[in-house]
Amino acid sequence: MAGSDLEAFLEMTGNAVTARIHNVDASDSVTTDDAVSIVLGVDTADGTHLEFIRPVDEVGPGTSWEHTWTIQGPVRHADANVRDGSGSVLATASADV
Repeated sequence: MAGSDLEAFLEMTGNAVTARIHNVDASDSVTTDDAVSIVLGVDTADGTHLEFIRPVDEVGPGTSWEHTWTIQGPVRHADANVRDGSGSVLATASADV
């Protein structure tokens, strides 16, 4: 698995934030052995900063993985970092309302 082969996307709707990771490599998979996780930072309308970490399941060649978080209160900004087991950033995304 190569970090440059992953793309990250964020979508915000009301109080939901969906992060999607796309594996653009046509032959290599992300597996649980790669210890990839997504770190989501969210700023809510009242100024609260929240952070979530979620392990990423397998992402086969040319496929995507996604997860949706439901946040209490409207979200105004979100950042996502896709990291490997050593903490290196493989892909990033951000979104504003």
